[in-house]
Amino acid sequence: MVEQATTHADLLELRDERGVMQEGFHFLDEKRLMLATECQRELNALEALEIDAVTGRERVREALRALVREQGLAGSRTLPSVLKLTTDFHFLHRNFLGTRVLSGDPGLLEEPVRQPGPEAPGRDCAEAVVEWLHRLARMAVLTHNLTELVADYRRTERRARAIEDVLLPENKQRIQELEDRLEDIDQEEAIRVRLSGSRD
Repeated sequence: MVEQATTHADLLELRDERGVMQEGFHFLDEKRLMLATECQRELNALEALEIDAVTGRERVREALRALVREQGLAGSRTLPSVLKLTTDFHFLHRNFLGTRVLSGDPGLLEEPVRQPGPEAPGRDCAEAVVEWLHRLARMAVLTHNLTELVADYRRTERRARAIEDVLLPENKQRIQELEDRLEDIDQEEAIRVRLSGSRD
């Protein structure tokens, strides 16, 4: 059977525990705010890129149409000789309040767009494709970051709520119960001393 706390030292310990909980809650509350701010920043950047990506996609379509008009379907076969892409992306990592997120411009090309003459078939189309794919890759980075940041926000929210709604109220109730018990003990001791003095 667990012994109930009944001393002033126990009361001080409970109050110290409450202080630690409050500090923890304030830290988590601040982290929650900073995560929400970072999520909003990444979301704004993603929405802006989505608009740019639509424009880039239209530019690719127009460039492909122009290439086919000028060179026929065979003209599209020149693209691989102008553009070499890689699926081996290289991302930079950074730490945001304990959450690992990506940053920087993801590597997309095995080598820069080759530099044929300005009139070379497929050059405009290749440049449009590279520009569009860079936007899509950047959108993938932001989407990954948002996924990680939102997951961390939810974890932080749960922990903050647990302290605010469960641990702090329980601690407050234990402090109140102990204060009431100690007050009863003090009153009993005062009565005992008074009775003992009256007998003398």
